[in-house]
Amino acid sequence: MGKRINTAKWSEKYQRWQINVQKDGVRRSFYSSVKGRNGQREANRKADNWLESSITNDNQTVEKLSIQFIEYQSLRVGKSRQENIKSHFKLYINKLIGNKKIANLTEQDLQNVLDFMYKKGKGYSYIDEVKRTILPFMKFLRKNKITTLNPEFLEVNPKARRKDKKGTLQPKDIYTLFRSPYTLLYGEKTKDIFIYAYRFAVVTGLRRGELLGLKWSDILRDINGSTILYVNRAVNEFGEITQGKTDNAKRSFILPQIAVEILEEQNIQQTCKSPYIFTDKYNERIRPQQLTARFRIYANYNKLSRHTLHELRHTFISLNKDNLSLSLLKDFVGHSPNMKTLSIYGHSIENETLEASKLINDRFNEILNKKNNY
Repeated sequence: MGKRINTAKWSEKYQRWQINVQKDGVRRSFYSSVKGRNGQREANRKADNWLESSITNDNQTVEKLSIQFIEYQSLRVGKSRQENIKSHFKLYINKLIGNKKIANLTEQDLQNVLDFMYKKGKGYSYIDEVKRTILPFMKFLRKNKITTLNPEFLEVNPKARRKDKKGTLQPKDIYTLFRSPYTLLYGEKTKDIFIYAYRFAVVTGLRRGELLGLKWSDILRDINGSTILYVNRAVNEFGEITQGKTDNAKRSFILPQIAVEILEEQNIQQTCKSPYIFTDKYNERIRPQQLTARFRIYANYNKLSRHTLHELRHTFISLNKDNLSLSLLKDFVGHSPNMKTLSIYGHSIENETLEASKLINDRFNEILNKKNNY
């Protein structure tokens, strides 16, 4: 711990108090523009706080330390998140404050990054994502005793553009999805080999990555004849196997009968058996981007009102929100903060999910049986 032996001096040229101190070979200057002895005491206090703290190496720039942070995160997060962090620093954080020394960094500097993004017309969720890169970066610096700065009041401008409300398939779209297996491939009408993946997604509410990560071993039949789906993994945009999008992603529930029938049809279609349920024409696991692109082609060919895979998930939620309790619906789609799994909670939860699966099944059959209405 260093000890100050000098005092701040007034600079007529700059109209401020200044004191220069040194610790562990690092020289720092502290200032106060307050006139009189109060200003001198303020500058001295800043110097004392720094000397008494255990902070070291705060002369490094944000950009230099961001490289260390990215390397640190590479051991803890998946490739998708790594690429996002790199992009946040390159496009915004380092672009604005990369040359700034950590010793001179303020919470307002960090807020300026978020405000810059708002002025550039970036959406609320994207700005919030960059904020969620900044906060662990600062925590990383604090843990390494490079700064004491803890930005508690960073905020995304509430006027930032919000995402458009997610759309859902209309009943006539769902009817078409289950009646037309055809798509356009190389300019010709042909059966879409991913049709059962689309259908399974809309009757279970699974995320794209969860759908592609499913294995036949994740499907089990219990002693009562119910078919249970265990969601154990997901595939990210880089084709990596992950534990899922959130801590709540791992879950299990009883499948509605319509989902069981889709699996039976997929099993027949899959000529060469694979550990994965949904595969491409080579019986390899489907690439995420491939499924997204193929569904868009299918939706356009069949004139569906929605064209993204995520809207299949949202359709499931929208169709069942009036039939299921909110907590049970969250259990099915992986949003529950206390995820229930059948193997842990036993008969009471199994009875709940069995009843829920019947309600889900009835809801889809109601739509599919109204042929004359579409």
